[in-house]
Amino acid sequence: MGRSKRSTNPDNYNENGTIKKGRLTWRYSNKYKKLRQKRKELYRKVAVRRKMSHEKIANDILSLGSDIRVETMRFQSLQKRAKNTTRNHTNGKINQKKRFGKSIANRAPAMLLTIIDRKLNYEGRSIKKIDTFATKG
Repeated sequence: MGRSKRSTNPDNYNENGTIKKGRLTWRYSNKYKKLRQKRKELYRKVAVRRKMSHEKIANDILSLGSDIRVETMRFQSLQKRAKNTTRNHTNGKINQKKRFGKSIANRAPAMLLTIIDRKLNYEGRSIKKIDTFATKG
């Protein structure tokens, strides 16, 4: 899809391959449009499967009990890249700066918590969030 987009819009790219700044008009080939629609459908199916599995997992969790306590956690911070470059102390290789962006997107832990909270609200209950900084001290 990227090659198709580049070949149909050569004016929108710099010599080094980056996209030019400013307002650009994009033209798409029919093949590109079909592939984009196919990709959109695949992402939709993955999202539906993820939601269905989360609903089942929430039912399994709620069958064990209704007093659910969860650490307060910002999942968005797990997606961010590391700021500092570090080295592995055993072999001296540079550690990757990449973190858990794709796995957080695939697993959607915040979505699971909202589903559990929604199902608990039917019983008049809610998830108890535990502040880790307050309990640490």
